[in-house]
Amino acid sequence: LASQAILGQLNSINTVTSKIIYNSVTLATVVGKRGQKNVAATFHESLK
Repeated sequence: LASQAILGQLNSINTVTSKIIYNSVTLATVVGKRGQKNVAATFHESLK
């Protein structure tokens, strides 16, 4: 039942945000919307 509740909540989320953190510094943030193939990514200045 718990896994079904979690899956139900995940299905209701339209935007997924992922962060790559190294040594408490956010190196990159990736944002994607459900149903869209393009994602928006922002990178830390040290990676540009």
